[in-house]
Amino acid sequence: MRDLHPLPAGALVPIRAAADCPPAYVGLVDAWGARRRDTFLAGRRAAHRALVRAGAGAAAELPIGRLESGAPLWPEGWTGAITHHGARAMAVAGPRPGRLGLDMEGLGRVGTAAAAARLCLSGPERARFATPADVIRAFSAKEAVFKALSDLADPAQRFWLPDIALTPGTEPGRIAWAALGRFGALRQWVCAGLVVSLCQM
Repeated sequence: MRDLHPLPAGALVPIRAAADCPPAYVGLVDAWGARRRDTFLAGRRAAHRALVRAGAGAAAELPIGRLESGAPLWPEGWTGAITHHGARAMAVAGPRPGRLGLDMEGLGRVGTAAAAARLCLSGPERARFATPADVIRAFSAKEAVFKALSDLADPAQRFWLPDIALTPGTEPGRIAWAALGRFGALRQWVCAGLVVSLCQM
């Protein structure tokens, strides 16, 4: 059976102290603290590499802006997602009209699992995602969906994560945000104490 959601191009880069800032980002990051600046620039490095690997050509050389919401502003005709955790930044990229969401979380965040469950799980999901690791995986999956669709969501709607439905058990899994009429595929990888979630719509 043909995969309707082939994997997009991606890149993983270390977050390190930036010796210099690319000219396109100077005005954006010069007032930020060092950690925030280094994390942002690592995400942009990963995004540019993902665009190159996706075959974006000259678009891969264009700056990736920043929307008021903080989300990346991709070159025309392209989409993608950026995530950061610890010392790593990761990005995926692909052509429009597709939508991509990406999230990376540490599975060792047991202390935050209860709060994450209240924030992101519906009543029926709380029984299904019972362990702290399951909760973090569900949270990561829903964050990836939100990143893929955040420009369509109502900013006044605070409790959106429980509205995103997960259907585990298949590879890729199915994911839906019915209020927005959006459905897609979800893949997750667990490695080295991290979960990486990729949503494709």
